[in-house]
Amino acid sequence: MISMTARLLPLPKPSASTLMLPGVTWNQYEQLLQVFADRQFHLTYDQGRMEIRMPTPEHERPATLLDKILTILTLAFDLDIYSLGSTTFTSEVVEKGLEPDQCYYFKNVKKIAGKKRIDLRTMPAPDLAIEIDITSSSIPRLPIYASFGVPEVWRYDGTALIFYHLHRKSYRPAKASSYFPTLQPSDLVAWLQLGEKSADGAVLKQVQQWCQEQLKKE
Repeated sequence: MISMTARLLPLPKPSASTLMLPGVTWNQYEQLLQVFADRQFHLTYDQGRMEIRMPTPEHERPATLLDKILTILTLAFDLDIYSLGSTTFTSEVVEKGLEPDQCYYFKNVKKIAGKKRIDLRTMPAPDLAIEIDITSSSIPRLPIYASFGVPEVWRYDGTALIFYHLHRKSYRPAKASSYFPTLQPSDLVAWLQLGEKSADGAVLKQVQQWCQEQLKKE
């Protein structure tokens, strides 16, 4: 039985796709994760504040497209990849938790493959996380990724995509991805914008063509 404190009432008015709840304890957050294990929405938690975000087409479309694009890129360049989608990552030490829109392991595939649970106290964080921030989260998510030690984050706001690399305890914009050095943010944006009005096949054909051109240069 979840006991929510009086500080949670009355509930704040939600935006079109998010609901912000202050005064949620760590134990309450963990209980909610269990109760809503099969939920369709995402929970972000940061030291007492919890945001509930509902999936929308403008958010889910670029996330799913980027996942398919990454599959083609890794096949073309023969890279090992282990995808964990929107797996929930939490740390009681810093009282933070979230689900990336997509996340992947490259360098640490062997350490994670086959694991049923990811414990950040003893296991590495994803090597790459994708953050779709179309509606602007009420809780800044980059600091949460930084506290988990995620080396690289791609953030897309519907117009621009930025590669971020972790430097000490914060992120700095980077010119290139650590995993795809010749890939430019403008390439990804062009594919995502095409995907707004076209079927997946049209986008993925362009990605394949780009890969072929890059391989010819090697």
